[in-house]
Amino acid sequence: MQDILQALLKENGIKLVYTANKTVMLSTGYVKGKPVIRADKIFKGCTVKVAKAIEDYYLNPGDNSDSLDIIREYARTQLNSNQFIIKPPQSSFRGQTGIGDSACLGENLKEMKVSQLTYRDFWGRSVDLSPEETIRTGDEGIYELDITVEGV
Repeated sequence: MQDILQALLKENGIKLVYTANKTVMLSTGYVKGKPVIRADKIFKGCTVKVAKAIEDYYLNPGDNSDSLDIIREYARTQLNSNQFIIKPPQSSFRGQTGIGDSACLGENLKEMKVSQLTYRDFWGRSVDLSPEETIRTGDEGIYELDITVEGV
């Protein structure tokens, strides 16, 4: 049986982690800079309608109260209780629909060859590097990197 929620979130570049938390049913966060939705195991095998409601609630900006209602009703039915928490999305999560779209673009992706790298420090000193060279930084902490590419 396909996990609809996991497939839907994966399309958007969101990792899904199932938990066995007795109170928090849904929450968001980041692991190593990657967006993650933590969902209680009651959502594993949920309907398409519930999966799309979770996607909408956590990823789309705007009023998502209808989606939240669908999620709450599903949780109430599964738990036979109103004693649970659905954490609101972090503001940085909203509007991230399509994070993983690059994996779906297929023929629209174009490989590029790096032909030149120019590194500039805070004072404007520049160094041209070959694409194979390692970029080494000093103590200044502020840098600019110009990358010139060619279509392959």
